[in-house]
Amino acid sequence: MKNFPIKITEDIIVDGENMKGKTVWHSRSCATAIFVFSNMNDEWCVAAVKRGPGCPNNIGKWCCPCGYVDYNETVQEAAARELLEETSLQVGDSYYDLHLDFKGFNSNPEDDVLQNITFYYAGLIRFHFKPQLSKVFSEKDECDDLAWIPLADVNKYDWAFGHDKLIFEMFRKL
Repeated sequence: MKNFPIKITEDIIVDGENMKGKTVWHSRSCATAIFVFSNMNDEWCVAAVKRGPGCPNNIGKWCCPCGYVDYNETVQEAAARELLEETSLQVGDSYYDLHLDFKGFNSNPEDDVLQNITFYYAGLIRFHFKPQLSKVFSEKDECDDLAWIPLADVNKYDWAFGHDKLIFEMFRKL
């Protein structure tokens, strides 16, 4: 698929502006995936989300927090926002001292049916505990469940977006 123009023929309001008669361009999207690890009782875990019925695909599968980069937002801001929305974990929170580090990206169109360009971030909870995960900020029906999944158990879950393999890659990079 190549970039192509789409002429809006109906009344569609975006940020107070009627888009009817305007042309927008369709192209590949930028996304971010966030891998947060915590160690408690000598057991490394990763924060994970079970996709709910409000998701457009991979419903019922697990993934690490992830999502699209919004307009007027940096990739770093998107990573922090998605993490907060899907787990309530906050970057820079002094309680658990979480910082995210850029660990790479994937722009191979053959790796993703949607051909997203995905930027990977990873971080460690600096203290030996697992903060409670909450979906209080998530969109309705986006997150069906949340869990700290032990790395030893990752293969027991059904994962979306190849995150099961990426979890170990990101953990090694930390």
